Amino acid sequence: MNGTVPGGYPDVMDLWLWIVIAAIVVLLVIAAVLLLRRRSERRTRQRQVEARARAAEAGRLEEIAAAERADADRAARVLSEEKRQADEHLDRARNAAQEAETHRASAEDAARAAQEHRTRAERLDPER
Repeated sequence: MNGTVPGGYPDVMDLWLWIVIAAIVVLLVIAAVLLLRRRSERRTRQRQVEARARAAEAGRLEEIAAAERADADRAARVLSEEKRQADEHLDRARNAAQEAETHRASAEDAARAAQEHRTRAERLDPER
């Protein structure tokens, strides 16, 4: 036969076969939905763990950056103080050089004056 009984109704065996196939399909769909939900939840948990790890790493890096900024600020203050001291030393050295030049010029003037006195004294008293 072709799966129908007299009167045009389907054979009972064919009907049960379709019911079993439909039930299997429904169970497979439910299993697939559950599997997809579980996988989605697992991915969500994994993303949350990764996000927490990234947030912790960002916090750690921010602490390191703050420490580096503090070190840089300290170094800048030390550099500023060293520069100020170097400028003071340079000013003192320039003043000392200028004073030395003044003394050298005075010494040359005194030596010239002494030489002139000696020359005059020799002219006035050549025996001396």
